Amino acid sequence: MKYILVFALCLFPFQLFAEENLIPEASNVIHVSEYIEQEDIIDPNIPACNDADLIKEIKKEVIQYLEKQNQGSIIEKRNHNLVLKYLDNYSEKDVENFNNQENYQVADTIIMLKLNQHVSAQNMRLCVTEGKKPVYVLIYPEDFRYHIEIINLVRNGNPKDNLSFLYTPEVKQYENFED
Repeated sequence: MKYILVFALCLFPFQLFAEENLIPEASNVIHVSEYIEQEDIIDPNIPACNDADLIKEIKKEVIQYLEKQNQGSIIEKRNHNLVLKYLDNYSEKDVENFNNQENYQVADTIIMLKLNQHVSAQNMRLCVTEGKKPVYVLIYPEDFRYHIEIINLVRNGNPKDNLSFLYTPEVKQYENFED
């Protein structure tokens, strides 16, 4: 019994020493770093729906796509002409409140971007042409450029098959720029 008591008395000071000196304070050990996701960064420079250079690029891409398509029937030729007729006028739609009753392909593309690529609704701009056959254009930042998706131009409805391209806006140079 006295051996147990001597052993306990010898062990007790080491336990106090270990608690005070060997275990550092939690504030010295834990370093919290904040991870900034792509959703948290808002890009204020997303091109507007009525940007002339953007409209010119969209029109060029759509014309190239439509030239590759088979225009065998009169109905297809008429649909292509309707699409081209209204490609110059776009209005902006709210991405946050867009629902699938307006257009299922557009809603599906927006959801896929939010889930898979973590693009927030604030970093997307949805433009739509006015006319009988509206064309939806979704703009979002990607690798210091802008990804332009022309959504409902392709027939099969798969978001992977949307007509898309990368757009780099022209940087305007100022003649009298001083430090």
